[in-house]
Amino acid sequence: MALVTFHDRDLVLPADIPDQIPHVSFAKPDPAIHLQETAEVYIRKTTHKGAEALPVSAVIPGSQVAGVWIVERGRLALRRVSAGIVDKRGYTEILGGVSRDDIVLVRPDASGSAPVAGRRVRTEFIFTSLTPEP
Repeated sequence: MALVTFHDRDLVLPADIPDQIPHVSFAKPDPAIHLQETAEVYIRKTTHKGAEALPVSAVIPGSQVAGVWIVERGRLALRRVSAGIVDKRGYTEILGGVSRDDIVLVRPDASGSAPVAGRRVRTEFIFTSLTPEP
């Protein structure tokens, strides 16, 4: 939940606001605020310099923590990650749990079967205009 201040009152909003009018609720009820009032709200998201980003399709949501499927020594492993905000382009900020050198499954469902920890996999790195060559 994101915390937004409106005239010294705290509002609680979803962290990733869709392109529609959000439902707003106050963390502390205030009798001076009435129904049908309007307000202009600016949402400031925290950014983490140097944080990695992965497509939303790579991140497996969990009830407590998120995870990603990685390839370790030719086998699949589920690794917990600390996920941050999700942007409108479909990328999730990764605050910890993976490094730039990890091989992450971007679309775990692409093979048609669910990933299983320990399953042997082959990998191939394909350079594109978006990936820097080593």
